[in-house]
Amino acid sequence: GSGTVHVEAGGTLAGVGFIGGDVMLAGAVANPANLSPGDPEIAGGIGTLTLNQDLTLGQDSSVWFTIMGDNLNDKIIAATLSADTSTLFNVLFDSSYTPQLDDTFDLFDWGTAPTIGDIELTDNLVLPSLPPALFWDTSLFNTDGVLGLIDAVLPPSIVNQPLTQTVNPGVSVLLEVLAGGSGPFSYQ
Repeated sequence: GSGTVHVEAGGTLAGVGFIGGDVMLAGAVANPANLSPGDPEIAGGIGTLTLNQDLTLGQDSSVWFTIMGDNLNDKIIAATLSADTSTLFNVLFDSSYTPQLDDTFDLFDWGTAPTIGDIELTDNLVLPSLPPALFWDTSLFNTDGVLGLIDAVLPPSIVNQPLTQTVNPGVSVLLEVLAGGSGPFSYQ
């Protein structure tokens, strides 16, 4: 059909396939309205939910995405997306997934740029923890609905200080230091 689908507090719209009309979620404090693309009947439940019209994520709504691997994740496709400042975008790892450098996840596609009021979509991402060598790259989430995994950028630090030396004035001295962090490093 082409009518509007309403998901109220405590309700969940889940599955794969196509919905012809608008989808509107409106929850309540501590009782969100939920949207969860994917098919629980297949391994990992990964799938795509396509909305031919608009997706409105109202107050106290939550969207749930599962990631199984590089570009193997739940996805929502909508004509337009609008989100309330209280909307949460929850990302979960399937138990079989091990995060890897440069993995990418296309979670949302939309025809018209998201309307989000006074927030960035990234402000409301709820992301799982990563191994120490990785960070979330959220730079494309607001514009393209894409997340990625990048190298951890570690600040420079001095691992080993130079040894204390006593020298006479005018004599050259060699100081050695070991630096840590992501580099590259230069010295003066």
